[in-house]
Amino acid sequence: MVSSERQSPPTDGRSISLKTMSGVFLVALGRLLEALRLLGTGPDEQVLLEIDAFTDLWGLGLGLFGCHLLVIGYLAYRSGYVPRVLGVLLAVAGLGYLADLGPWSEISTYTFIGEFLLALWLVIRGRRVAPIRAMA
Repeated sequence: MVSSERQSPPTDGRSISLKTMSGVFLVALGRLLEALRLLGTGPDEQVLLEIDAFTDLWGLGLGLFGCHLLVIGYLAYRSGYVPRVLGVLLAVAGLGYLADLGPWSEISTYTFIGEFLLALWLVIRGRRVAPIRAMA
């Protein structure tokens, strides 16, 4: 029997993590806009504090994104739908983002290949994957 009333989508971990990352990035952008507003009128120390706050928050957002990529890489590796090498490359990209939080900056400049290849695979092959049927 199908219910005629509309149900809200379930809140899962993926939507919560994406909302958290988006929130962190929006707060970071707010700090950058505040620095821009103070640039001509405010004290230079305050502008530098706002830019430092932006940098810290942006790094936090990228760290959360790195954790997200680690989970997506693990799931892609285990799923069997996506080539396992893409799961490994996504996990490496996630580790690159996490490594950028430390003194090894700019590692993610070279580890983005997993993200790019997953997007390419989804465009080329993603529609051909058979959907999983729910067990009743």
